[in-house]
Amino acid sequence: MGASFKCLSVKESNLMPNEMEGSLICFSIHGCRAFIAAFLSFFAAQVAKVFTHYYITREWDMTRLVGSGGMPSSHTALVMGLTMATGVMQGTNSPFFAISLVFSLIVSYSKGYCALSLSLGRLNDTVHS
Repeated sequence: MGASFKCLSVKESNLMPNEMEGSLICFSIHGCRAFIAAFLSFFAAQVAKVFTHYYITREWDMTRLVGSGGMPSSHTALVMGLTMATGVMQGTNSPFFAISLVFSLIVSYSKGYCALSLSLGRLNDTVHS
């Protein structure tokens, strides 16, 4: 039989020193609210892509549910959902929140930088053709 998993506090798990008391360690996907919040954000962004594609092209394209690229960014939504959940659950003074925020900012910046580079490349091709 499968084992039952849940999110335990550090005090319950005895895995870390007492100064980390109150922090959460996720031992399952279905029991961890931060994980659920992150993937709900990801799913919402993927669903929104179908509607934004329809708004632009007036054609329904259900492959946008599983496709990458485009706006809104599902990668950014995933990391920002995790950051928000971490901030709510752990507080904004938590080192977990700081790590999550830095990770989110890096993902958001690189997404914007890649989109800008792609647009400038296309503009360059158009100008020089």
